[in-house]
Amino acid sequence: MDVRSEWVYFAPLSGRSIYRVRVADLNDEKLTPSELSARVERYSDKPNNGGLSIDYAGNLYLTAVESKSVGVIGADRKYRTYLSDAEMVWPDGITASADGYMYVSASQISAAAMFHGGKGENKAPYLIYRFKPLAAGYVSR
Repeated sequence: MDVRSEWVYFAPLSGRSIYRVRVADLNDEKLTPSELSARVERYSDKPNNGGLSIDYAGNLYLTAVESKSVGVIGADRKYRTYLSDAEMVWPDGITASADGYMYVSASQISAAAMFHGGKGENKAPYLIYRFKPLAAGYVSR
């Protein structure tokens, strides 16, 4: 089964839950809004996150902006920290690459001027982390 085409996963960035709905249900024009809503499933707990990706085995990778980490939700639907680093300030977007790795940026959004009285506290270097996922990730072409 190709998990990337069966489900759509979604969540509010600052929410503590991730949800999913079948792509087939989203494409079913016969479903009323309330019928479609009833098919949305709460999938798992999650941290306050910025980025989300999935691998071919169905593992979800989420950035955890408060803990400077990337976590994973596996088939057991439990969130766990996968990697972390003190310099991973506000990790954002995760993407798979043809080289077999996933990449995540440390965006430093929390250091932006709008959060510090108009004076940005961002500082170089601006980091991009590379890590091996549990399974190969989907690479768009």
